[in-house]
Amino acid sequence: MKTDKETIDNLIAECLSTGADPMQNDVLSRWLALSEENRRYFEGMKQVWLTASSARLARRYDAEKAFEVFKSRIEGLRDATENPDNSKRRGLHFVKILLRCAAIAAIVVAVGVAAYMRGGSDVRDTFADITIEAPMGSTSRATLPDGTEVTLNAGSRLTYSQGYGIEERNVHLSGEALFDVKHNEEMPFCVITGKLDLRVLGTRFNFRCYDNEPDITVTLLRGSVALDNKIKHGSETVLKPGEIAVFNKTNGEMSISRITASRPVSWTNSSLDFEEESLERIARTLERSYNVKINIAADSLRKFRFYGIFSSKDQTIDDVLNTLSATGKIRYERHGRQITIY
Repeated sequence: MKTDKETIDNLIAECLSTGADPMQNDVLSRWLALSEENRRYFEGMKQVWLTASSARLARRYDAEKAFEVFKSRIEGLRDATENPDNSKRRGLHFVKILLRCAAIAAIVVAVGVAAYMRGGSDVRDTFADITIEAPMGSTSRATLPDGTEVTLNAGSRLTYSQGYGIEERNVHLSGEALFDVKHNEEMPFCVITGKLDLRVLGTRFNFRCYDNEPDITVTLLRGSVALDNKIKHGSETVLKPGEIAVFNKTNGEMSISRITASRPVSWTNSSLDFEEESLERIARTLERSYNVKINIAADSLRKFRFYGIFSSKDQTIDDVLNTLSATGKIRYERHGRQITIY
């Protein structure tokens, strides 16, 4: 994806001030997902904006202090522009765009405080959402503003607010992701789905919640997590390392069992591990991993179960389907990216 620098700078300025529209957010999200360098560039500008328009300052109703913080940040950036050593480190263009975003932020702070005086909304209401996606056929890695590391499986989407890390660390996930959460005693990290929410302070876990699958699966690798059943509204369920929870999105039933810790996250190494998996679930996994469309011709085939370990990096979709066909249970036809299993 090629996007010229001026366009990206304008998108970031829009995003950090009034909020970009859905099309602009999509372009910016794809650009952020391309590289760690792009994400660092965005985070640098966001830090200036967040420092100047701190929600805490607005809540305490100290407009003068907010302005002093903003002014000192601007003076520091102006010094960097005039100092050759700092210019070499940051780059003149980078400093100029930071100045522009910070200037816009001063107006946002003033508007935010005025709204609060009228019994209005908090500054955080102006925050737009940031979305990171992993397209079909590939995975994506990202580092959130607090240092939490996320690996997204194919066909997954992660969304969080620009205000992430100020008062809360909430993310919304559609798909599958491996999280390595930065520890923070004062601010829990939460995965929100609306049916099963997860809360942790700092840990490593895998969360699977694809829209076209009936279950949500949580696998804990380190630390502990608390699961809040939004369907049954019961007490929280706490997982221990090496446990997997399977939650039914229809009736709210949850089962917990022990697992081999490495298997549920083998997808991060391009490994496809099927251990007595149904053909229906295998087909959905292959669709995401190889960016194909698979149709299962008869409902009776969907419950067939298979065992196998494959590599999406080293083996083609035909290699996998030929191996499954060798069992004698199924056969398939392929026309480009369209596959039918009989």
